[in-house]
Amino acid sequence: MTARYEIHQEGHERFVFRLFDNAGQAVLDGLPNHGKVTVQLEVQHARESVRAGDRWARHQGDDGHFAVLHDKRGQVVGRTRKVATEAELEATMAAIARLADAPLLDRTRTPRQAESRHTESNHTEH
Repeated sequence: MTARYEIHQEGHERFVFRLFDNAGQAVLDGLPNHGKVTVQLEVQHARESVRAGDRWARHQGDDGHFAVLHDKRGQVVGRTRKVATEAELEATMAAIARLADAPLLDRTRTPRQAESRHTESNHTEH
């Protein structure tokens, strides 16, 4: 499986991105938004913030460690999944850094919708 960001629809009008590693595990979750375009922009902000390397806020709770990623304005862009140890968190953040430029896939459209849109665009080009 290839690393990738995916946009998913949660509920009627809420969209979220997730970054998946090469094993298919989600390593970064975006915040829910009401528009797909907003989520696409959040992916761009996540990529920029991960590349910057200094926009993580590490957190530790009774049930594990996680990190929150901020954009250049200090707004939350996403967060890692909870892991058991600080070493696991550092490894997760390093993996996210290696995956920063992964492709973006829109998982909100069904194959039928994608085919319909492709067919419609072919008809309008002629």
